Amino acid sequence: HFLVHNPQYRQFSSLDNKGSLKEKDCLFHTCFDINRCNLHHKNIKVHIYPLAKLYSGDTSLHISNEYLNILDTIHSSEYYTSDPSEACIFIPSLDTLNFQIHRTEIESALQSLDFWDGGKNHLLFSFFGDVEEVKIGKAMLASPNFN
Repeated sequence: HFLVHNPQYRQFSSLDNKGSLKEKDCLFHTCFDINRCNLHHKNIKVHIYPLAKLYSGDTSLHISNEYLNILDTIHSSEYYTSDPSEACIFIPSLDTLNFQIHRTEIESALQSLDFWDGGKNHLLFSFFGDVEEVKIGKAMLASPNFN
């Protein structure tokens, strides 16, 4: 996997979880900043945050092979950009596939991302857990678990 080489260590505070629940009234113009998207590019550009080993106290957040495969697929596509200033969409290198494990820590780690901005223009993937109660703010969520 492209991400596994030389990951950084990044500490986040699980005590400062000031995130907000998924905004129920999100519309394209309220929860997505189209101005981030350079219309001169042939494709929408997607930036994946650099891999970091995230930890808070005794808790360390690990990335599953399934999530690494998703990131690897995006990285090898024509949509990927290593330059965040070119990005229209941001994908955390933080494994969000299972919010049942370390939900509070995942929410806190999302808040610590450099370009988070309340979740605007961020895309999260989740396959397990109750996504209705997860604090992801304005982020987009791809999940089979909606009611």
